[in-house]
Amino acid sequence: MPVRCRSSDLPRSLADGDGIRLGDALQVIGYQGANLPLFDPVRYVELHVEQGARLEAGGHEIGIVTGAWAARKLSLIFHGQPSHTGPMPMERRRDALRAAARAIELHYQLIETSGTGAHASAARMTVFPNSPNVTPSRVQVWFEFRHEDEAIASGLADRFILAVGEAIRPLGVTIEVGVDERRGTARLDPHGASLALSAARELGYSTVEMKTVAGHDALALQKRVPASLVFVPSRDGLSHNAAEFTDEAALDKGLAVLTELLWRMVIE
Repeated sequence: MPVRCRSSDLPRSLADGDGIRLGDALQVIGYQGANLPLFDPVRYVELHVEQGARLEAGGHEIGIVTGAWAARKLSLIFHGQPSHTGPMPMERRRDALRAAARAIELHYQLIETSGTGAHASAARMTVFPNSPNVTPSRVQVWFEFRHEDEAIASGLADRFILAVGEAIRPLGVTIEVGVDERRGTARLDPHGASLALSAARELGYSTVEMKTVAGHDALALQKRVPASLVFVPSRDGLSHNAAEFTDEAALDKGLAVLTELLWRMVIE
């Protein structure tokens, strides 16, 4: 059956950090997509490295992913005032970078003392005017909160925003919420997970059912078709790192599970 195309201009309107839209970048290289698939997909299956340490720590060879943690991602903008870093008296400075630094430390303190087991990070920052002799007047920092309970992730973020406002008030700096993105928990296809678990066990591999903390294509595609996700271990839990590694034997086991799983989905 031919695909019924659901066109949308939203993806092409997305812009990167330099303000370049995806649609404009595709026009520059002369490619906007051509051939559509001939058939409507009925399932999606993804094999991926864990990007964490649970499989390795537990001695498990295969992870059967049943769902995903929630995430709340905030981008806070700190507004201060530019001034010379030399002659301006300290008590009159409105240093946006100092306020951002205070917020980052507060961010981690909140997570460490919450006792929730949440994951959090402050991993990106832009500074303006970014000169060594000008007090920063505008700083934007990206924060995130992840937890398997959406209410906990969201509640921590709410507490953080309030705490930051109080902490930076003496510095004469204000904050603005630039981005507040909420990604709820997700549940992957239970039938696909059951098939994957059965396939792995019949192949003799040790397994564990688990939730993914990172986002994956399967989570997005689950909104359209039943999706399945299978993990193999990541050495030392490293990911997005030049030292990221999964040994060949682990990859072979993942491929064997994927192959058996696909056969079972085709013949059922």
